[in-house]
Amino acid sequence: MKVLFAFVTVFICVFALSASATTPIDPWSSTQVNNSYSNNPITENLLDMKVAPAIGVENNPFYYSLETFTFEERKNARIEIEFMLPVSKSIEMFASEIENKWNSGSFEEALALLAELDEMEAVKGNALLGINWRNPIPAPYSDWGSDVQVSARDSVFVLAMDHHNSNNNLFAMLGFTGDGQGSKYTANISTNGGATWAETYVLGGFSYVMNDLDACCIANHFYVAYSGGGSGSPNSMAWLKRFKAADGQPDTMPDGSSTYNIFSTTEITDLEISSNQDQYNNRLFFCCIENGGVTHFYWNVPTTVTWTGIAMNITDALQGLDMNWNVDYTTYFLVTSYINDANQVKIYGLKTGDIFDNLYTYGINSTYYYYTTSCGGHDDTLFCAFDYHDTYHLVQYLIQYGSGTWYYGNVGSTTENNYAPDATLRGAGGIHCVYRGQGLTSGYYRWRPYSGGWSTPEQFNDHNMTGDIRPEIEFVSSGAYGILYRTPVGNYGICYFDRSDAAVAETPVKSPSSFYVKVTPNIVRNKATLWYAITKPGNVHLSVYNAAGRLVNTVVDGYRRAGSYTTELSTNSITPGVYFLKATTPDGTFTRRLTVVK
Repeated sequence: MKVLFAFVTVFICVFALSASATTPIDPWSSTQVNNSYSNNPITENLLDMKVAPAIGVENNPFYYSLETFTFEERKNARIEIEFMLPVSKSIEMFASEIENKWNSGSFEEALALLAELDEMEAVKGNALLGINWRNPIPAPYSDWGSDVQVSARDSVFVLAMDHHNSNNNLFAMLGFTGDGQGSKYTANISTNGGATWAETYVLGGFSYVMNDLDACCIANHFYVAYSGGGSGSPNSMAWLKRFKAADGQPDTMPDGSSTYNIFSTTEITDLEISSNQDQYNNRLFFCCIENGGVTHFYWNVPTTVTWTGIAMNITDALQGLDMNWNVDYTTYFLVTSYINDANQVKIYGLKTGDIFDNLYTYGINSTYYYYTTSCGGHDDTLFCAFDYHDTYHLVQYLIQYGSGTWYYGNVGSTTENNYAPDATLRGAGGIHCVYRGQGLTSGYYRWRPYSGGWSTPEQFNDHNMTGDIRPEIEFVSSGAYGILYRTPVGNYGICYFDRSDAAVAETPVKSPSSFYVKVTPNIVRNKATLWYAITKPGNVHLSVYNAAGRLVNTVVDGYRRAGSYTTELSTNSITPGVYFLKATTPDGTFTRRLTVVK
C-alpha cells in the first residue's frame, strides 16, 4: 500500500522491457491531454514533498502527551496502556491501577505513577498510550477552500479510509510524526458523508516511526492494522484494533483484549487489511511484505481472534502492496498487487481451495521509493493502476475483461509526470481513479464503466497535494465516491476530504458547535498556523509566553464574530525553547504548548 522506505534502481531487466511491448493496449485507454480538465481554484503554492521526521523522540516518555494537556483536555481523555511485548502480571496490574487513577480524575497522581512505570526495564520502548476522547475532537473548519479538513493533526505520513455500508459512516486513520514522539495514529469519523469529521481515538508512544497502517470496515466494526514492536525490534509485529462502526469509539476484541497481534517477523515494511463487506460481510484479510521480499497472508472470521495463514510463495515483493475483494467474482475473490525487486508489477488472485495464482507480470523499467499499485475487481473485470517509469513518471493500468487477455492503458498524461494512483471498483459504479499530476495543484479524478471509455479528468483538490503518499478513493454511498489526500509537508502534511458529488462535502459550516484552539505544527521551525473557533462574539486575545511567563508576542487582539479563524505565527525572531499560547476568548481562557526549534 503506502511506501515508507527508499529504493531507486538503475537496473532494467529484459523481461521488464518486453512485457509492455507484448501487452496490447486497452481499446478504452484514454490518455489525459495536458491542460485539458475541469479546474478547481488553488490557494496554496509551496514546493515540498518530504516526509516529516520525528523530532525529540529519545527525550520523551511514552505518556508525554498527557503532560502537555490542559485540565479540560485531561478530563476529556480516557487512557489505556498497551504493551507490544509481554510483561509480568505485576506490571499489568500496576498499569491498570494507573489507568483507573487517571480515568477517575487523579491526574497528577497518575502522572507520578506513569513516571515510575516508564523506568521499569520491561516497559522502556515497549509501552503505548491510547487515548479515547470522551467527547470526540472536531476537526478545524478551514476557510482556505472547499475541501473538508479531516483532522487538525499535521505531519501525516500514512493514511487509510473506508465506508461502512450499513450506516454510511466514513472512517479515516491517519499516522503522523511529531508531538515529541516517534509516531501516532488517530481514528476519525464522519457521520454526515464527509461534511464534518471528529477524532475519537489516538494511539502514541512509539519510540520509532511505524512503517505502515491500513484500515477497513466489516460487520459492526472499523478495523485498523499497524506495524509495531519493542524498541529493539521495531515494526516486527502486525497489530489489530477495532472501533465501533456506530460512533467510532474503541471496542475490545472478541477475546476481551484491546488489541491483537496477527503476525510477527523480523520487520514488516508494507501491510494491507481488507474485507468482504460488500458481499458476504464475514471475513477479514491481512497481507504484508517483510524485509527481504517474503509476503504473508492470513484470513479471519471477525467474531474470533483466530487467523488462518495461506502460503503465497512470494519472495520478490518490494513495495506498493494493495489488496481488495472482487465483488460478484467468477474465479478470483481477492485481488492483490505489488511491485517486485525486478522492476515489475505483479498481480495475484486468490481462488477457492486457498490457491494464489500469479495472474500477470508487467515491467515498469525502474522503481522509485514512492511507486505504488492499486488493484480491485468487479465480476469478471480485474484492474490494477500503478506508477510506470518512462521518459516521464506515468500512471498506467492493467485490465482483464473476463478470463482472457490483459490490456494496458494510461490514466494520466504521457508527456508530463504523474504520481501515486489509487482506484476502486466498489459500489457497482465502474472504475474510479485518483492521482497526482505534474504540479502540487494537480490532483486528478477520472472514472469509467467496467467496460467503456474514461471521463475527462477533473482537478479535484483545493489544496496542494503530495505525490509521495498514495491518496484514497472509496465508494461513499448513493453513487458518490470520496477522496482522502494529504498536502506536502511545506503545507504541514494535513489531510483533506473531497467527494465526486462535491456539493455534499463542500457545504460550508457557518458556526462551530464548540470552541477550540490548535497550533500546527506543534514543533515549529519558522512559522506555525493558529486555528481557533469561538461560539459567540467578543474580544479575542492570543498571546505567546515563554516558560518564565514573560510575554513574547501578541498574535490576535480584537473583536471577532462567532466562527472559525486561522492566523500565522512567525518564530524567526524567537529563541528555541518551550512556549505557551494563551487564548482569552468569550468561551473562556485556554493554553496550548508549542516548541520552537531552529
